[in-house]
Amino acid sequence: MAHHAAAGGLMQFNKILLRPVRRLAVGGLLLAALFVIKVIRW
Repeated sequence: MAHHAAAGGLMQFNKILLRPVRRLAVGGLLLAALFVIKVIRW
């Protein structure tokens, strides 16, 4: 049970940690897509 609780805590920590990271990743992808579109347009 202790191992299960530790795994649950780790998953919760990962969720808290990944939320802003995922948001940053999505923002970065959007910026990269806009940059590529601008380069192709020019």
